[in-house]
Amino acid sequence: TNGQTLQWKYYVNDSNGTMYESNTYSFAVNNTAPGLPLWLTPTPSNGSSFNTNKTLNWTAVDPDNDVTYYYLYIGLSNPPDIAVINSLTYSNWTSNFTSDGIYYYRLLVSDLTLNSSFTEIRTIIYDMTNPSVNLISPLNNSDVSDPTPTISFNATDNLASSLNYTIHVEGIGIDSRGEVNNASIANVDLNSQLSLGTHKIVVEITDQAGNKINSTELFLSVSAAIVYLNYPEDSQYLNYQNVNFTFNVTDASYSTLNCSLYIDNVYNRSNASTPINTKTQFFVMLAEGNYTWNVSCANAAGVSGQDSRRFQIDVTAPNITWIIPANDNNSIFNNTFSQNVSFNDSSLFQFECVIYSDSALTNAVWALSRNITGNLTYTKTDSVSILNLTDRKYYERCSVSDRE
Repeated sequence: TNGQTLQWKYYVNDSNGTMYESNTYSFAVNNTAPGLPLWLTPTPSNGSSFNTNKTLNWTAVDPDNDVTYYYLYIGLSNPPDIAVINSLTYSNWTSNFTSDGIYYYRLLVSDLTLNSSFTEIRTIIYDMTNPSVNLISPLNNSDVSDPTPTISFNATDNLASSLNYTIHVEGIGIDSRGEVNNASIANVDLNSQLSLGTHKIVVEITDQAGNKINSTELFLSVSAAIVYLNYPEDSQYLNYQNVNFTFNVTDASYSTLNCSLYIDNVYNRSNASTPINTKTQFFVMLAEGNYTWNVSCANAAGVSGQDSRRFQIDVTAPNITWIIPANDNNSIFNNTFSQNVSFNDSSLFQFECVIYSDSALTNAVWALSRNITGNLTYTKTDSVSILNLTDRKYYERCSVSDRE
């Protein structure tokens, strides 16, 4: 058996019948496979991408101290079938790839008795090909009014599943970095607010192997005199009354403008020296209700721009009234359960009713939910078959929520 040590000797008789006895010899039975080989630094991590050849390093320990051969298999097929190393004298191998591809590799170690162990199959991606990038919008030499325009581009690569992008803006430097899926369209808003005038933008794409490419140069001219309302957003619902109206404004010739806030077309307040390309806020306490807000900005020459949005303030919880059945523990003697529930709110959004078989309300046996739009009052009537329910006491809970 494995690990057992055995002794042996031999006996010889001569022609006279004299017996001679040899010395005693021993041997051990060892049939334990070598331990799994270990990958050592600087072996790349599994699935890594590179645009240069890399070195694989390894070691292995055999319980019987008789490791004989390493066999390194590597190739484009899975499992790899080409042995590039079959010697004990090597514990590393430097690749000499000449074509791009996903290379699979694994290592086999064998001892004197041909016991062997395989590593898992790993991959290394060899990629010498640059990615590509195409700008989609805005078109080159366009005029835009948004100081943080959206840059749309398509990035592709022969092997990488995702690519890194860096957007450079002349005069600012690196504006943003991120990741985009291979062969997909990315829409990236610039982080920096562009000043008025013409700007050069370049999108740099880098694949996982480190290959880089720059897009063609994109020239944009930022136009003047436009008000941008930031908050509240259009048709937004608020569940608080102290509103921080936030906006910014751009202008071609002036660094400050006189900007005024109007709520439902009624003047509220103003800032006669509102700086351009800077977020400005007006804080106003309002009651519940629907509102339209407008900011109008005029420069010293009397040229103005404005923008409007709507929003709603609702700080009151919706009301729910259970009409049928009454909470009187009355028995139901037929096969149909009927109910009538009424909900009331200025902006109803969703209701849900659930019947439970336990007072802890954990085991639901029937449920109904529905979105509600454009209703101040909503009444729900249901007739539900209860043929499949056993005779017992049941519990029901209905809830309703508004848009907040």
